[in-house]
Amino acid sequence: MVTTEHSTEAQILTIATVDMLIRLIPLILGTVGAILALRYLLKIHKEKISQPAT
Repeated sequence: MVTTEHSTEAQILTIATVDMLIRLIPLILGTVGAILALRYLLKIHKEKISQPAT
């Protein structure tokens, strides 16, 4: 009886973890995307400044 209780508890915990990860993935991707976009824009901006104005 204890083993089945433990397995369902583990299943609930696994489902909760997976659910949390699924919810976090878009947030993580969005954050990473924003950081990469900002770095890219800063790189372009620095290159424009370093180039002499023609």
